[in-house]
Amino acid sequence: MAKQLPKRDLENVGLGVTGACVALVTLVVAALIFMVAQKGLSAFLKDGVSVVEFFTGTKWDLANTAKTACLIPAPCP
Repeated sequence: MAKQLPKRDLENVGLGVTGACVALVTLVVAALIFMVAQKGLSAFLKDGVSVVEFFTGTKWDLANTAKTACLIPAPCP
């Protein structure tokens, strides 16, 4: 028969496995947030748009955004 672990050792193994799972989930979530932020910021940096001005500005310049807001199937003016 297999040797059974004492309750204290079993609890420590459970806490270790739980801690490893929490660390793995935290790492995956951080990587996803980093990936999404990187892709989102690259869109602003590529077009030369200020992120702060985009979120805090109140003026929308349609003439400036018409060049980049074209739909893929439709031709741009």
